Amino acid sequence: MKREEIKKIVRKAEQGFTLIEIMVVVGIIGLLVAVLIPNVTGKMNEARVASARVQIKNVEEALVAYSMKHGGKYPDSLDVLTEETEDEDALLQGGTEDPWGTPLQFEKRGKKRPKITSAGPDGEMGTEDDITNVESRKK
Repeated sequence: MKREEIKKIVRKAEQGFTLIEIMVVVGIIGLLVAVLIPNVTGKMNEARVASARVQIKNVEEALVAYSMKHGGKYPDSLDVLTEETEDEDALLQGGTEDPWGTPLQFEKRGKKRPKITSAGPDGEMGTEDDITNVESRKK
């Protein structure tokens, strides 16, 4: 090879990428993002639902402990479970909000265990995505 040809090749390499090459790379990155984001957000939502189920179970256990200490009676509000007294720690560590920031709902049901409900991902009570500790018999 001649010296001039080598200089030409070196100059070409120093010029960088062409606009088409950059656009192809950006397109590939965009495609990967479009495929990955729904998968990641779906997994995050599944994790929040699982977390809400665990939280509801913890609240239920704290309600049972409260009931045992108070002659079988449940509190009027879930807030009582998170209050500490001079004699003992709170029955429930953490708050009484679900993973979406909506307060858990608590319903006394006579002699049956209380019903604890999370509004679920949509944040509205009474919809299909509500999460509860009591199975619904609706069909």
